[in-house]
Amino acid sequence: MNCLLRPILAYTLAALLLAMPGHAVAKSDTHYWASSSISVKLNNKFVLTNDSSVRSSDAKGLYQAINHFLVGYKATKHVTVTLGYTSDFQHLHGTFTTTENRFRQQIASDQLAMIGTAKLSGKLRLEERWRDGFAGTGWRMVPSTRLAIPLSKKLALNLSEDVFFNLNTTGFQKTPGLDRLRTAVSLGMPLAKHFTLELGYMEQHGFVPAAEDTDDHVMTAKIIAAF
Repeated sequence: MNCLLRPILAYTLAALLLAMPGHAVAKSDTHYWASSSISVKLNNKFVLTNDSSVRSSDAKGLYQAINHFLVGYKATKHVTVTLGYTSDFQHLHGTFTTTENRFRQQIASDQLAMIGTAKLSGKLRLEERWRDGFAGTGWRMVPSTRLAIPLSKKLALNLSEDVFFNLNTTGFQKTPGLDRLRTAVSLGMPLAKHFTLELGYMEQHGFVPAAEDTDDHVMTAKIIAAF
């Protein structure tokens, strides 16, 4: 396992242990996320990626349209360093409310370990966030792990965990420390030579200071294109 990526597992485990004592959950919502990811290799070292996502829910209707533009540099065989910029257009029932912009720095390994035929990968992301109409910069760290389990030559089961830590608070980033957990399961299948479809379910647990937590159920569909 690459020593640079070991903190990913440590942060993820710490967050799960912190969540174990239990918090009362009063609010829940059902969400629907449709996403796409297009990656283009420029050469053996550099890759450009554009990720887009449209999100809606039963309670909020259309509430987010997000675009990430990323430039990745392959530092070693399995480790990629990435810089990126995110535009997050926020809505309520389809009516635009504000824009959040983020600068992203990320280190990722596509193979932390092999567990039999299953491959464990991970990434550690740092974000600086700015939201129109609010003062201050929100700093956030997101360690993630993903286990890809081949079920057949054309079908894979993916298990993932994303842990969101707020490193400070602002007018829009109000939860200090552990903010949310995203636990997901999906099935991946090829559509064509360069295209993969992933369909899945995600539970998003939100930690709310001095109140009851939230627990959202997210149906996900993603098309991945790699050239």
